[in-house]
Amino acid sequence: MASAFNAFAFSRSNPRAGKKANSTSHAKANDTTGNALPGSWILADGEAFKSAPESPEDVDLRELNDCLQLLAEVFPDVQPEVFREMLNNISKQSRVEIVTEHLLKDKGKWVKGRYRTAAAGNDLNRTAAADQERAGQQVIAREEAFRSLSYRNAVKDAFYHEFRGLSHASIKAVLAEHNFAYSETRLVLQQLSSKSWRFYLTNFWSKHPKDTADPFNHPLINWQMPYGEGGLKIPYLRHTQSYELNEELYQTYIVPIASKIQAEQDKADAALATSLNEQEATEHAALFDCECCYNSVTFEEIVACDTGVHFICQQCIRATLTEALFGQGWTKTVDLRRSTLRCLSASSDTGDCVIPADFLMRAVLAGNDGHKVWSKFEDQISNRCLENCGIQMQRCPFCSYAEVKEIHSTRIKDMMSLAHHVAKISGFTATSQLSELVYWVMMQPLLVGYALLWVILQLLQTFFPGDFSASQDRVLLRRRGLRFQCRSKGCSTASCSVCLAKWSNPHICYETTTNSLRHAVEAATTAVIKRTCPRCNTSFVKSTGCNKLICPCGYSMCYICRSAIGSEGYGHFCQHFREQRGRCRECNRCDLYAVENEEAIVRQAALNAEKEWRKKEGVPSVEAVAVGGKVRRAGTDRLGHVTEEVLQGSKKRERWTWDGMLDTFLEAMLA
Repeated sequence: MASAFNAFAFSRSNPRAGKKANSTSHAKANDTTGNALPGSWILADGEAFKSAPESPEDVDLRELNDCLQLLAEVFPDVQPEVFREMLNNISKQSRVEIVTEHLLKDKGKWVKGRYRTAAAGNDLNRTAAADQERAGQQVIAREEAFRSLSYRNAVKDAFYHEFRGLSHASIKAVLAEHNFAYSETRLVLQQLSSKSWRFYLTNFWSKHPKDTADPFNHPLINWQMPYGEGGLKIPYLRHTQSYELNEELYQTYIVPIASKIQAEQDKADAALATSLNEQEATEHAALFDCECCYNSVTFEEIVACDTGVHFICQQCIRATLTEALFGQGWTKTVDLRRSTLRCLSASSDTGDCVIPADFLMRAVLAGNDGHKVWSKFEDQISNRCLENCGIQMQRCPFCSYAEVKEIHSTRIKDMMSLAHHVAKISGFTATSQLSELVYWVMMQPLLVGYALLWVILQLLQTFFPGDFSASQDRVLLRRRGLRFQCRSKGCSTASCSVCLAKWSNPHICYETTTNSLRHAVEAATTAVIKRTCPRCNTSFVKSTGCNKLICPCGYSMCYICRSAIGSEGYGHFCQHFREQRGRCRECNRCDLYAVENEEAIVRQAALNAEKEWRKKEGVPSVEAVAVGGKVRRAGTDRLGHVTEEVLQGSKKRERWTWDGMLDTFLEAMLA
């Protein structure tokens, strides 16, 4: 994004600068933010946030984040919030060892249901951690890591100025709940401020209330249009005392808009260049006729076949390839042997001439979404070639990468090995002499059982060949190892060879989508009623009692508004007598025993979590429809009533399945 704004001579310290600028202002525009004071406006060009002076605090912070990363790799199913709480209360000596020992001894005591669920992740951190996530390693996102003191202070100051209608204690409480993450905390504070009477009073006197969710109305970002309406918009960022917050604001609010502006500008420039080129070619009679659509195009838009006789325009090539990929023209138009398109000329009767592959790639990449179409074409070509080979392949479930599948034999165990297996599953874990004793004492029963098992194995292979082959693959893959690493540069995703799910350590195979949805809903319902102490960052949930919460560290806060109570005590709550239930008409204080309709909040959070999960996993939600005269409830599909089961606390019992019994039998029989 630097190239989009560096060409304009604007002073970093003055967002109201005009078009003209002298050499002094131009030098300031190219200067770093090291000389800029906190609170001044700086030109947001990306170069200003690359270098930041390192402070002694960064060394301790880096050590804490290294410990956090190591613990996340050892316990990948635990949320980083648990590690942060434990590391904050432990001295520097042997931090990781002490936390690991506590979690191994009594994991449930420290975790308290805060287990990690699969998430899409933030776009800001996804690119930085993509390689490690694809390799199956747990990566701590920036929102979940320890924050520096300068970042925390800068975030607090920014929210103090933006949300003046909220108390500082409420802002601190929300910040503690979200680990001082600016973007996530701002969304919650916007919801809290919308419930305040100051918010309605401000909007009442304002003719055009600002939409705070709009990036163009962000209080720390100023978009200038020095060339008038419709001209290029130049972003200025209010310089804070934290380089990390400056970069987060730039990446979150400025880069997406600047990228969109740059893409629109490039598209307009390309359209103008094409129009001028066509106009000039028409004036000089330098157009070529396409032998497919018979339109006249310029030299840059024409492609010749490998014989050099026929000329086809790039638009026809793109349309034909798109129809071949997503329609019904693959067999007729694609030459699989030479991995390209056949000639599209109407005068080409033999079908021996084709479009050269490099010309085809150039024509495809020149269109909209050209890279996606070309990648799809390459994947389709490789898949068709692999299918024609007739070799069993093991494929990556997330891309077209494939490897030759190892062919396993159906050789069964001998009697001694079977005796070892019987002794093991019977509870004898001692020496091999014990297995030999079982073998010699039970020779005749073993012979009869061995023959019977062999007959059963042959019957299964004869009458259930599909189930037998699938179960055999699962058993042998489990012995070899289920982790399949994709070697494609664009994917590199580790997956499970059996359930085809993305690999995570530890991996639970055959974990159905129902369990995944259940975990997501449980995590959302726990997080929505959680409160965090802003002093010691301890999280807790109120089950019963009044709305005055006292943390073990001594900090007192209100459960409803999250404000600090301190010496005010119970005076923070309403002291007036009310004959009827409802809000007090004499004051606006919080109620001591009022419940914030927690059940409705939890239910709404569960429904939102299910909606987000379905959107992320690509599972459509079922609307209320009439089937056979009966109205089917919305969301009632093959996943069942997972959300209702979580809210009611019910859980189904696992049962034996045919595949499970068949896998157990083959595990005992196959060598």
